[in-house]
This record gives sequence, C-alpha cells and structure tokens, in this order.
Amino acid sequence: MSFQNRSFTATVALLCMLIGALTAATFAQSAQPSEGSPVLPSVNTGLLTLSKTIINTENGFLGLSSTPAAAFGGATFTCPALHTKGCTIRLELSSQFWSIPVGSVAQVSISSTGGAINPASFVNVDADTTGGFASVHTFQWMISGIAAGSTTTVNTSFDVSSGTAASGYRTETAQLFLN
Repeated sequence: MSFQNRSFTATVALLCMLIGALTAATFAQSAQPSEGSPVLPSVNTGLLTLSKTIINTENGFLGLSSTPAAAFGGATFTCPALHTKGCTIRLELSSQFWSIPVGSVAQVSISSTGGAINPASFVNVDADTTGGFASVHTFQWMISGIAAGSTTTVNTSFDVSSGTAASGYRTETAQLFLN
C-alpha cells in the first residue's frame, strides 16, 4: 500500500470514528434537558442509611407496545415517623429487551406516590436490539424528599415508542434509605 493510500485510509477511518462519536453523543443527549427546558434543581441526599430492600424478579415474557405495561408489582415503603429527616428510595432495574423495531426505542418509566424522581421518571433504554437476541440494560433512579411517616409506592412500566417488542428476564431492586 502506498503512502498516499494509507493517508486516505487513515483519514476515512478517523472521519468514521468522529461521526460515530457525534452520533453517540447526540443520542445520549436526547433525553437530557435542552437549553429551552428548565434547569433541574441540584440534588444532594447526603449520607444515607439502608433501612429496607425489596427485590422483584420476573422471568416471563412481557410483550411491549406503545401502551405502558407493568414490569413488576408496586414496591411500597413507609418512612419511619420518628425519622424526622425523611427518606430516600433508590431503584435499580435490569432487563432484557429484544425485537425492537428499527427507528423505535424501548422505554422505562417509573412513578412514585411521594418524593422527587431523579434523574427523570422516563428514560430511553434501548434502540439497537432489533433482532431476536436479547440485550440487557440497567438503570437506576433516586426518589428523594419522602416525608417522615409517609407511605410511598413505586411502580415500573415498559413500552416502545412505536410498534411492538419484547422483554423477558428482569430484576428490580428497591431500597429505602434513612436520610
């Protein structure tokens, strides 16, 4: 290979890497606040003490469509009334996804009867598992500002932005922390 061909090949390879990096950065930023959206408040829970853990595991097929489907039963916690600083819930979810239509994305949303969900209650988790082989994705949330003495239920649901897809083996770990 001549020097000129190597230089051309290196330039093309570099250009492909730059385009790939920009595409990945753009996709990663799509769920982030934009310049026109309000600034999210700073969240600092401080040191937390674990109080209770609930683990839900499902291994059955869960068909996904644009209508949210419950991925688990609700996880319910009561923040002790004597703990005047309140509580925080940490939710971690891992799940398989497959057969996502090209141009669609698997999405996870959580809801809580109390507290503020961070970073967001709705996240895109998978847009590239279009075939029949499953890929696994994990995400976590913090739900802060749960008042002492209050009972909070957290629910998790899956959907796809368009078409149909599937989820299978999935695990949710919900933990109550004392602030």
